[in-house]
Amino acid sequence: MIKIFTVVIILSTLLSCLKKDEKQGIKKEVTDTVLSTAIKTKNDSKDIKASVSLPFDFENYQKTCFTGNPSECQQKYPTLAISEYDKIMKIIGTKDGQPESIFSIQSTIETSFDIYVLYYEGDSSLQDIITVHNDKIISHQSIGYAMPENETYDTFIINPDMTIDIYEVSYADNSRKKKEKYRISAEGNISKI
Repeated sequence: MIKIFTVVIILSTLLSCLKKDEKQGIKKEVTDTVLSTAIKTKNDSKDIKASVSLPFDFENYQKTCFTGNPSECQQKYPTLAISEYDKIMKIIGTKDGQPESIFSIQSTIETSFDIYVLYYEGDSSLQDIITVHNDKIISHQSIGYAMPENETYDTFIINPDMTIDIYEVSYADNSRKKKEKYRISAEGNISKI
């Protein structure tokens, strides 16, 4: 809220300067400053609570972020800010190594817990989903795995109805078949259905 108030004050101050200095060619420079300040402030406040909207299709994430537009990637698939990342790392510990990225998932139901997807990258790729309440893990499930030497890999879609579809995908022809399905309950438990 303070950041929004600050942006409003900056905008009104700079816009009043625009009226006075239009003849001196400062209009474009001030406008650019106002816009970049507003965007930066909006992104700074968004970074802390930014979350991925459902459905979250991991295949679409990879297409967008590894071969697409970086700004579209950050908009659709924001990762946690460093402070939030560090908080989650303290909760999960480092027994599994550090995730390359952590995504906060925007729940479509009213919950008292948070949902995160942890993306590990190394010789293999692994994605886990966890639910967290009061700095404790409620539930944990592996939802994606890829090893280049294998013939197939597992990927996922987290649906708006809070179900998770796991697919097995062929490296050879990209065909996929549904392998498993999970549901995140209103209490935060992740169970196979």
